[in-house]
Amino acid sequence: MKQVAGPLAATMLVQAMVAMAVSVLPVLSPVLADAYGIRSSLIGIYASLVFTGAIFCTALGGTLVRRIGPIRCSQASLIVAGTALAMSASGPLMAILVFGVVTGMGYGLATPAASHILARVTPAERRGIVFSAKQSAVPIGGLLAGLLAPVLATLFGWQTSIIILATIVTIFSLVIYPLRAQLDDDRDPTVAISLRSPLSTIIEAAREPALRGLTLAAFTFAALQSSIFAIFTAYLVDRGGLDLITAG
Repeated sequence: MKQVAGPLAATMLVQAMVAMAVSVLPVLSPVLADAYGIRSSLIGIYASLVFTGAIFCTALGGTLVRRIGPIRCSQASLIVAGTALAMSASGPLMAILVFGVVTGMGYGLATPAASHILARVTPAERRGIVFSAKQSAVPIGGLLAGLLAPVLATLFGWQTSIIILATIVTIFSLVIYPLRAQLDDDRDPTVAISLRSPLSTIIEAAREPALRGLTLAAFTFAALQSSIFAIFTAYLVDRGGLDLITAG
C-alpha cells in the first residue's frame, strides 16, 4: 500500500480544499444576509448554482483528465475554485451568484481526477477502503470551513475571511505539483474534450436496472449531504439562536 499513500494523501487534500471552498459562503450565510439585507435561507440558491457548475465539470472531467492529466486537472480545480471564491468577495450580490457557478466548476473537476489517480495505483481488493478514505475528505472540508470561516469573519470581516480561505485553497495547487511527473504520465494530448462520453455513461446507468438503483441511491445521499451543508449554519443561527462561531 506504500504506492497508494502519496496519491491518496494528494487526492484527499484536493477534495478537502475544494469542499471547503464551496462550504465557506453557506457557513457565512447569516453574515451575508445582514450585509445584503436578504434572508439567510436564500443561500439555497447559491448552493444550487454551485452544484450546477459541479455537474457540468464532473461530466466534462473524464475526457479533460485524459487530455491534461489528473494532477494538472486537480491543480486546475484548486485554482478555479479558489479564484472564484475570492472573486465572490468583490462586493455585488450578483458576483456571489456568478462566481458560485465557477466555484462549483472547480469542485466538479476534482472527483474524476481523483478517481483516475486512485484507480491506477490501488489494488482491486483495496479500492473500497481507499476510495472511502478519499471521499471522507469532503466532510473534512466542511469541517474546516465551519471552524475557520466564522472566526476569521469575526476577526477581519466576511470579505477578508473569504479571501484568506480562497488563498489557502489556491496555494495547495503548488503542493501537489511534484506528483505531476509520476501521475500525469498517461495523459494523451490528442484526446478531444467532449461531453458525449459521460452523457452516454449516464444513459447506460439509467437503462441498467442494477446501476439505476445504485445511482438513485447515491444521488439521494449526495443531495441530502449537500443540502445540509448549504443550510445548517443559517438554521442554527436563525432558528437555534446560536452565534455564528458556535453554529459553525
